Amino acid sequence: DGFTATGAKAKYGVVAVDPAVIPLGTRLFVEGYGYAIACDVGGAIKGLRIDLFYESRKEALKLLLAEDKIVLMATHDPILALMGDKRIVIKNGGIHKVIKTTDKERTILSTLEEMDKTLLAYRTKLRNGEIIEKIEE
Repeated sequence: DGFTATGAKAKYGVVAVDPAVIPLGTRLFVEGYGYAIACDVGGAIKGLRIDLFYESRKEALKLLLAEDKIVLMATHDPILALMGDKRIVIKNGGIHKVIKTTDKERTILSTLEEMDKTLLAYRTKLRNGEIIEKIEE
């Protein structure tokens, strides 16, 4: 739908909050993101959490991969896994091995990102009620 609880268009700089903690309309500065305004709410946004809007998934993932922090997450998402410099393989509850992302994998990542954009376009069409009759090439 692309619109927030306050009727604002969802775009960069618009964030979702728990209005019991941060009133809607509040202007914020989020380190690593910039200036924002609280215009939306979300079922999972409770307490001292906010949801940042990004124009693309890739931009959102860049925040997670910033060099001034360590983020460990479990994922089977190949794009997220290949965006990092290293990935940890967990087996039987412990670290099995650490794999450094190769140059070849970085090349593959570009292809996967293009595929992800295509899938996003189809998701958007379905959300908008469009009929998909063929795969665009």
